[in-house]
Amino acid sequence: MVNTYTQERKQEIIGQVRVGSAVAAVAAATGVHEKSIRKWLEAANEGKSLASARPGPKPFFPPPVAEQQLCDWVVGRQLVGHPVSRSVIIAKAQEVALLGCGESVGEGWYRRFKERFPVLTGRTAQALSLKRNCIVPADLTMIFNTLAKLVIELKLDGSRVFNMDETAFQKQLKSKKVVAVKGSSNVWSTEPTANFHLAIVASGSAAGFSVPLAFILPGKTVSSRLLENREAPGAAVSTSPSGCMNTELFEV
Repeated sequence: MVNTYTQERKQEIIGQVRVGSAVAAVAAATGVHEKSIRKWLEAANEGKSLASARPGPKPFFPPPVAEQQLCDWVVGRQLVGHPVSRSVIIAKAQEVALLGCGESVGEGWYRRFKERFPVLTGRTAQALSLKRNCIVPADLTMIFNTLAKLVIELKLDGSRVFNMDETAFQKQLKSKKVVAVKGSSNVWSTEPTANFHLAIVASGSAAGFSVPLAFILPGKTVSSRLLENREAPGAAVSTSPSGCMNTELFEV
């Protein structure tokens, strides 16, 4: 294993030589090779830095501004709901490196990239559908004010206030590992909405009364025999073009 020395340690050893100690004697006392001491001494006399260079070949990735732009791209993708993973970052860096210097990059570059930009870290992105992601605080404020206005004007009591929920069987949205800004509170990815095949509608009043379940299938007609073995008393089945609740079914 190659020994590494801090700049402070190198300065201390160089100082011993400069005050009159022989290089061979300092090497024997410190365990540092004479060649290394002479190299440090030469660098110090020329005013060069004593910081240890990165082992291996000289990096061939484009100037630091390219990496900064790549970091900005990662942050920008997160802000619009399309965060990128480690493999996507490496692929993008390979495109830049091939165009800039005809070389490629890999895992080693990515590890050093993360070290140079500690603001980025691995996170798990919460999957959101396009419709859920379109809701803004103003929408919630508007629906609350509208409901409050109707309750007051129509003098509604609990028996006339219902909460209805429609749940459809669809593709399960899965979380995925992405690279995002360290400390950011919300990390999410927008997923396309799948076609619905079956929707179940449940409704209950604030007074405690529950409406029987309704099953909605896509299409124009449906056989009533589907409910012959139903376990939910009073459940109904119907259809709609999209397989979801619409105005006509709601009024029925």
